Amino acid sequence: MEPDVFDPEDRSPVRVRSGPTLASGVAGIAVAIVLALALATGVALLGAAPQDTSRSVAGAVAPSAGPTSRAAVPTPRIAPSSRPGPTTVAKASTASSAPCHVTRPEPAFVPPGPYIPEGRFVAAPPAYYEGAWYGTAHLWTMLDRDGEVWGPWVRQDDGLPQKTFWWSADWVPQDELEPAITVTGRRLDASGSFRFGDPGTNATADFGTAMLVGIDIPTYGCWRITGRYRGASLSYVVSVVDH
Repeated sequence: MEPDVFDPEDRSPVRVRSGPTLASGVAGIAVAIVLALALATGVALLGAAPQDTSRSVAGAVAPSAGPTSRAAVPTPRIAPSSRPGPTTVAKASTASSAPCHVTRPEPAFVPPGPYIPEGRFVAAPPAYYEGAWYGTAHLWTMLDRDGEVWGPWVRQDDGLPQKTFWWSADWVPQDELEPAITVTGRRLDASGSFRFGDPGTNATADFGTAMLVGIDIPTYGCWRITGRYRGASLSYVVSVVDH
């Protein structure tokens, strides 16, 4: 019998051989396919990687380790705030434990008249100041009746700021808006000193018109404050505290 030759141009139906030889061939092919499938399945089961059941930070099941595994996300660092903190009261006190004998305005000074509104001065400070005049007609100031205790403070770069007020019958405000007055301080319980003014300035309130000199006290302690104007001088002692 001549063998079949495949002709790509032949469109006639495919002829199937009959007989025991053809059946045996088909059965053998089927057996071979079944064995091949079984073998492939066994290899796949034996070679499969175990499943990773660990959980990620978010709680999801993580995939098997491999080249596509997600790298750990670093914890972000919080930058410090640039907001400044609140201003604090100075605590670095160097005050001595020695008592400070502050000056009391005794006896109280009475300025020369006439008084406001006809004159430039008032006979006594308004009652709510709880103070009295202290000095002479050439230079006086106002002190608390129990003596001056200054504090607590909010420290500035230059020290502990304070305003001092002075009056003089020799001072005419409209002729000398910036009076040639100086204010000095000397610490009594330790070393320390300061000097301000020359010139000063002026201020008007319910106590009349005064010469004004702003000072910065370097430290806490017991201080002698001295004002000088046109040859006159006046001193008093004040306690500068941090509480």
